[in-house]
Amino acid sequence: MRRPGYSALHLIGLSVGLACVLLIGLFVRDELSYDRFHPDADRIVRLSAQGTFDNGFQFSLGGLPDGAASFLAETLPEVEAITVTSAPFEMTIHAGGERVVEDGFVYADPHFFDVFGFELIAGDTSAFWRNDRAVLITPSLAQRVFGDADPIGQMLMLGAESGLEVVGLVADPPEQSHLQFSVLQPVETNGEWYMGGRPTYARLRTMVDTATVVPALQTALLDRLADQGAVAFEVEAIPLTRLYLHAAPYSAAFSSGAGLLRGKAAYVWAFGIAAVLVLLVSCISYVTLATAQAAGRTREVGVRKAVGAGGVQIVRQFLAETTVLTLSALIIGVGLAYLALPALNALTDKALRIDPGDPFVWLLFGGVGLIVTLLCGLYPALGLSRVQPVRALAGRLTIGRGAWTRRGLVAGQFAISAGLLLCALTMERQLDFLSQQSLGFAGEQLVRLDRVRADAYDAFKADLLTLPGVRGVTSAPEFPNSMSGWATFEVASGDTMAKTTFDVMKTDADFPATFGATMIAGRYLDA
Repeated sequence: MRRPGYSALHLIGLSVGLACVLLIGLFVRDELSYDRFHPDADRIVRLSAQGTFDNGFQFSLGGLPDGAASFLAETLPEVEAITVTSAPFEMTIHAGGERVVEDGFVYADPHFFDVFGFELIAGDTSAFWRNDRAVLITPSLAQRVFGDADPIGQMLMLGAESGLEVVGLVADPPEQSHLQFSVLQPVETNGEWYMGGRPTYARLRTMVDTATVVPALQTALLDRLADQGAVAFEVEAIPLTRLYLHAAPYSAAFSSGAGLLRGKAAYVWAFGIAAVLVLLVSCISYVTLATAQAAGRTREVGVRKAVGAGGVQIVRQFLAETTVLTLSALIIGVGLAYLALPALNALTDKALRIDPGDPFVWLLFGGVGLIVTLLCGLYPALGLSRVQPVRALAGRLTIGRGAWTRRGLVAGQFAISAGLLLCALTMERQLDFLSQQSLGFAGEQLVRLDRVRADAYDAFKADLLTLPGVRGVTSAPEFPNSMSGWATFEVASGDTMAKTTFDVMKTDADFPATFGATMIAGRYLDA
């Protein structure tokens, strides 16, 4: 610490760099851990299908027809268990004297717990499957609705007189689960084959069995649904542990109603590479300062060598100094990361935390600390250990290859920093472009109101139009950029009738004025 300025620069550079690396490490670990809490998660797959009609229309199903699930369970020994669920949906419940929209309702069939590892905390599943008005709820929902009272046997009220009986508690899904729910409702699959699908998951005896399951299912789907116009089917069997990051964004698993939380493997790779580059920049900064400082310590090394110190002792001394500085920077970096965690969680919509009881945290800290110590300490230490005492005492000495080495390190540091800055600016420009790109309708001043009853819509619309700030009201099942409805029509083509499939959205005559949509040709529908 005879040169506090150098030490302060070392500490600041390393501390900020280590804080960034630690935060990125926590984020990457969280992204890679999705759905791995289930027992034998590597044998669970999500099954979905996409295909083509005889008129050329291509479609994607978020799962499989009920008949397909029953077929797999009954005919293929490779399937250990299979379950059909639903995408999370909303229902209005009464809690604390207030009406609350709960968006975590999910249907589950009797094999739900045979496939997944969600823990049943209390209650009996046999009573759950026997009663279609029974539900399993999570402790978090039970606390919100019933407080500290025992929820078993209570009624989850959906209205003044209707309700669902709580027969058990199921643990809240971990944050690293792509399937999130607060209420499970029983559903019985009837085995009927039809053109539609719900999320379907299968537990296989081995992952090799996908080579048998997929072709058999494709053949069965085509045979059973040919009378509905299907001419081709392609089945996807996506491993559960790869579903969150690696399923293609336009696969059948992500069609409308699939109900998936998903990330992107490209983002994980990008952040991982950024962490490595930030760590490298921090280490280069340290090395350049350390080599510059080492030039002033050559006489000290020369004296130590003249009195008998060996090269190994010199290396140990400088590595020990680097270790102390790295540990100090690591402690400060952990503090900075802890302070920055709330902002990162708000940005990523996660609940990342630094848990001292988590072995991964210690492995991350220890691994980063060791790498930094070796990268930062070895080059200056080895350079100083090779000095000749006579040249060192005479002051005619350079470390390594001298100025060229330091210039190369500085150039590399500048190039990496400029590259990271350029990537950040490019991402910011791209996000600005996306936020300002026209969607084909004026969405900035639109407000969506869900769960308006059809029989009350006309009166509700009239009341809204009396408000001074309301310029238009219309009805639509979804926004135009997320349409999922479709219908097939027969259209005259010469002397024959050809089947043509269109995207369909039901709305009313006020739709174009309310959305600010422009007719390209023709006229809009009459009221």
